[in-house]
Amino acid sequence: MAHRGFSSIRNSLILPRRVALPLNRNDAIDKGLDPMLQLLLIAPLLTPLAQDDTPPRPDPAVVEEALSELERAFKKGKAPERRAAIESHAGVNDERVVAWFAKGTKDKDRMVQAAALEALRWLPNEAALEALHTSLKKNRSIVKDDALYEALVKAIGQHGHPSSVEVLTDNALAAAPKGVTVARIYGLGHIRSKESVSALMDLMARTGKGRKRGKGSAQARMKEFATSLQVLTGETIGTDEAAWTAWWRENEGDFEIAKERPTLKPARLEKTWRKYWGEESQKGKGEGRDEERERRKKRGGDDESPADSAA
Repeated sequence: MAHRGFSSIRNSLILPRRVALPLNRNDAIDKGLDPMLQLLLIAPLLTPLAQDDTPPRPDPAVVEEALSELERAFKKGKAPERRAAIESHAGVNDERVVAWFAKGTKDKDRMVQAAALEALRWLPNEAALEALHTSLKKNRSIVKDDALYEALVKAIGQHGHPSSVEVLTDNALAAAPKGVTVARIYGLGHIRSKESVSALMDLMARTGKGRKRGKGSAQARMKEFATSLQVLTGETIGTDEAAWTAWWRENEGDFEIAKERPTLKPARLEKTWRKYWGEESQKGKGEGRDEERERRKKRGGDDESPADSAA
């Protein structure tokens, strides 16, 4: 089972072109890679399987084990122990476990914060999404770190929940790194609601002609706007802002979001979207997937990716 975890942080690093990706955690360590890079490369092996609307309850024994190890790591362990505990129990879908992950987002060590954000990203739990919302509103240490900031915004979008529309648009016009702006725009596209379309149109209009166009600003990201709007509407209008505005003016009144996401055109756009949300790795390749699925079910996960269920 593999997910594309920590993508936003990975994108902030320069990966040597000839570095082979490790097949497992020990391989990463054996290669003597930088600790931050190790975490990014093994994250896909740690991300839990996905969610649906009614995930099964985790095995009580698994929950108790997770709670015990997390408490010990946070009360007596150092940063590596705290990070390892989060990674080991990232798929345990229980609010008491989520509370420890939320605590991890406030940790003084950015690697612990990154692990906590990744765990919260994939958990089908309202408390997980609430913790992410709170972090965006109040956690200045994350917002000041470009890679963590991007990871946080992307984690919120991954849930695809309508309650995140307001959170993703709040303060969206403030200066921000390119990755954060893209995560906000794609995040809105990942929420299948009419309000998301309206929010995208409003954001696009407020950052249109006459405003300073910095590299990280929303108005410089028409390709991303067009992608998210196609995801939500099925329209292939392209990057013409005026054309989108005219279309929305004509169709807003009776527009309804289709239940299923359309296949994006051209094909490379579909691939880009799936890759961004971790859907590329959800095709069941490799041996041991059935066994991993059963383990995840006991921990409160499911056998479908959150990106698939949201998209």
